Parts: sequence; C-alpha cells; structure tokens
Amino acid sequence: MKYIFENKKALRTEISKDLGLSGPTISRSLSSYIDKKVLRITGKKKSKTGRRSDIIEFSDFYKILGIQIDKNFIKFGIFGLNQTVFDFVKYEIDTSNFEVLINFFRDQMIKISDMEIVATIIGFPGYIFDEEVISSSITNWKCEYSDGIVNLISSYFPNSIIKFENDANLLAIREKFLEKGRKNIICVYWGHGIGMGLVINGELYVGEGMAGELGQVTFYRNILEDHLRNLKHKDLVEEWIYILDSLKFIFHPQKIVLNSPFNDIFEEVVEVYKKKYSECSGINDVEIEISTNEERAIVEGAVILGTELFLKRITKFA
Repeated sequence: MKYIFENKKALRTEISKDLGLSGPTISRSLSSYIDKKVLRITGKKKSKTGRRSDIIEFSDFYKILGIQIDKNFIKFGIFGLNQTVFDFVKYEIDTSNFEVLINFFRDQMIKISDMEIVATIIGFPGYIFDEEVISSSITNWKCEYSDGIVNLISSYFPNSIIKFENDANLLAIREKFLEKGRKNIICVYWGHGIGMGLVINGELYVGEGMAGELGQVTFYRNILEDHLRNLKHKDLVEEWIYILDSLKFIFHPQKIVLNSPFNDIFEEVVEVYKKKYSECSGINDVEIEISTNEERAIVEGAVILGTELFLKRITKFA
C-alpha cells in the first residue's frame, strides 16, 4: 500500500520485483483492498519483462477532507486517496467568531454528507499538542472550540479520523512527500501569524511540540509577527532576507519553501535573494522558492497526512 501511495499507481509485476515478493503474495495482499474499494484495477500495461500486468491504483470511493483555517478565511479540499482533486474552495470568513464558524462548518458537512470521508485534517495557525489547540494567533480561540468542531464532524462522519495540525507542519509534510531526494527542508507559512515546518534528516521535527513557532521569536524587542506588521513594503522585503539568512545559518537546509496569502512580497523576496547569492556556493547555496500550487499547498499537506493515517489504520503501512 505504501508503494502504491508513493507512486500513485503501479503494476503488479513492479510491486513484486521492487519489494522482492512473489506474484501470488502480492495478489493475496491486494485482493482484500480491491474488494473493500480501497484499490482498483484500471487496466493492463506491458511490464519491463514484456508481459501485460494489472495497473493498480487507489479508487475514488474513499475521500480525504483537508481544511486550512486562518483568521480571515477557510479553505476546503476534498481529495481521493491518490490526491485526485474533487473539490477545492476558499471562503472569506472571520474564524475568530466561533458561532459563525461552527454554523459554517455545519453547512459544509451537510453538503458532503453523502461522501465516504475517512479522514479530516485541519490545518491551523498555532501550537497544537495532544490533538488540542493550546494557543493560536487567531484571537478568542479556546481549546473547547476545537472539541466543538471535532464533535460536529464526527456526527456526520463517525468513522473519520479527525486531527488538528499546525499549518506550517502540513506544508512541510507536503514538501517531504514531494521532495523525496531532500532530507532537510524548511517551510515558512506567513498568514495572520508566522509558522515554520521543519524536515530534518527526512523526518518532521516538532521538538516537544512547539518547534517552529517562528512568529513568536523576539525581533528588535518585539515578537516577529508584530514587528513585520509595522513595516512598509521595501522594509518587509529586506527584513525577510535577513530572516532567511538567519534560518540558513542555523539549519543549513537543502531548500527553503515559502507560502503566504501575501505572495507578492515573497515573490520579490525570492527574486532579491537569488540575485544576492547568484554567484555564491557552499553554505549560501540553499534553494529558496515559493511552494507550487501555493493556494492549496497546505490543504494538500493535510490530505497527504490524512491518507497516511487512514492507510495506517487499515494496514501495517508505516
């Protein structure tokens, strides 16, 4: 299952050869998941040996709901287990008003109540520990609010895995999945707050749970989030260059990925940064870019995490 998840589709013969398992063993392992509509056979294709072999991929029966919440908007994405997009939409809403938020969630759950949602992952700006939102840059948010959302979703999808995760961590989970050749990646999300997702030696790093709260770092005697809010455009670009330089020297990653609703700022930051280090190498040779599919990147990270958790539930996938 992990092999198919990472490759989206595969031939039976490829799975057998790459995993060192016999054809009958592969067939027995996959047949129950085909019966349960987790997998499907979509045709046949010649393998490298010249024989025609079944093409196996995830079916569209089960869905993952990925959600991103920020102070002024919510993004909803419904994806298949193979990351096929069935719906993606952004709503402008004041998420600090919990009554408005919970009614909004209820309306969305009603719309999709006929779907087989097996996992719901909610990306959120703030510190999340033991499935509870402990603190957030969204004002007035309390721990019981996350419980209210979980209970609401559970009432429509009682078998769905439901999990909150830091938004920047979801960005990092996405990059980790896409950039399999890179072991050290920093992902920065700048929304109402500023979060940082860290992939170190190929694994998401969270420390004791609060690692990556970049916006809470003290900068010129102010926390970074407040400091940046008071700057004009030109000064913002320059300050982000200093921040990226600092991250580079602290972590020396292979890549830094930026994502923000304010991508006009980040686009200029990337351009200026590349010019600054265009002739440098060594420690300065760190790739910096804006995330692909930036509008839905965090939701995609939520979907990847949700798929992994669902597959762990039904298999020995690890």
